Amino acid sequence: MITLTIPGKPRAWQRARLAKGGRHHFTDDKTRGAKKSVAWAYRMALPGWTHCKEGPIRLWVKAYFPIPVNTPKALHAKMETETVWYPHKSDWDNIGKLPSDALNGIAYIDDCQVVDGRVLKFYSPRPRVEIELEELA
Repeated sequence: MITLTIPGKPRAWQRARLAKGGRHHFTDDKTRGAKKSVAWAYRMALPGWTHCKEGPIRLWVKAYFPIPVNTPKALHAKMETETVWYPHKSDWDNIGKLPSDALNGIAYIDDCQVVDGRVLKFYSPRPRVEIELEELA
């Protein structure tokens, strides 16, 4: 099993936009940068990486969102334990799509190999995304 941590506020996959003429699609810079961060974290976790996994994959994503500034002290203390759910935007599927697509051709050949996927969203004083990746037998 490989565990990756990407520091900073979690980002969701953003839909590709149309260019001004309406003929070309493009991915915005923030999404592209977030994908590069995931790929970089994978390569740092496996410095001797030489090939993609070919079998079924389990991909679990834990997204830790920042605690709002105006949170009451009692609730803030509970949120610091990283056990309080984050039931707001971004959608869970878009949170999971970004690392899934970012690891295409790096950790595995294609994200169709992901047979077990899970996304959890929590509050945390340390915003980040944790990715667990495991090749299943």
